Amino acid sequence: MRYTYQIFAQNIGGERVKGTIPTKVAEWWLEKYPDLFQSYFMHEGKTHDEEDDWGHIPEEYQLGDFNEIDDLFHADAPILADGQYIEIHADNDKDVIKIELKKLKSKHNREKTNNSNELTIVYGQKFYQGVWDYELTLDHKFVASKLIVITQSWGSEKVVIGFEYQGEQAKYIGTDSQHIGTTRAWIDN
Repeated sequence: MRYTYQIFAQNIGGERVKGTIPTKVAEWWLEKYPDLFQSYFMHEGKTHDEEDDWGHIPEEYQLGDFNEIDDLFHADAPILADGQYIEIHADNDKDVIKIELKKLKSKHNREKTNNSNELTIVYGQKFYQGVWDYELTLDHKFVASKLIVITQSWGSEKVVIGFEYQGEQAKYIGTDSQHIGTTRAWIDN
């Protein structure tokens, strides 16, 4: 018999990117407009004309949308922190298990890094509050102690990028979350 379980990771998370830009561009932003970088980097649909206030940025220092600068990491996911939890619903929806994320065993993915002097790392994030949905199908009943949370570093935080159960990866279904208005971005210098 097959059993399907929904894993709902809940509370705070967001869309995060970690990518690289030419060091020459990073240095220009840090020298000329360090206080504007976050607004600029997180501004979606930049046209670089006078109408969107970015027409003064020389072409060689312009950047695309934040979610396109993601060669090192890109995820819409919850964080591993106090107050974060998951609910596991069995396919019969009678059994609900609630577990704090920090109480699960964890497996940490190695972080991609940048070893080039010609590239500099940038970070961008939009905060969301909501639910991230995963699905796990097993040929036996679920045992909570065998679930592993998979994380990856993003700056000083650990981001939940998935779940594993006895070598089986839970399938990411999607998210039902709401942007809570906060964004952040910075150049790693």
